[in-house]
Amino acid sequence: MEYGETLEETLHREIKEETNLDITPRRILNTWDLIEECRQISGIIYLCDLKSDSITLSNEHSDYRWFHTSEIDRLYPVFSERLKSIIATDN
Repeated sequence: MEYGETLEETLHREIKEETNLDITPRRILNTWDLIEECRQISGIIYLCDLKSDSITLSNEHSDYRWFHTSEIDRLYPVFSERLKSIIATDN
């Protein structure tokens, strides 16, 4: 997050920089925290609309993939727990 940016501006910029996707944030679905011995990460899960679907990765990434909800357990536990909660609430 850059100084002076809103959460939505940060989300839009980061997605654009890393994937070249244009998105419109709709709403925050959940938040999560990962605290390990040498680092701490806080995340915000947004529901977004895609305005474009052509992905061009930045040099920070070598690959990407979409995953099915049945694969959620392959993610960090703190993140997968939040996604399961979101899915359960939406059904």
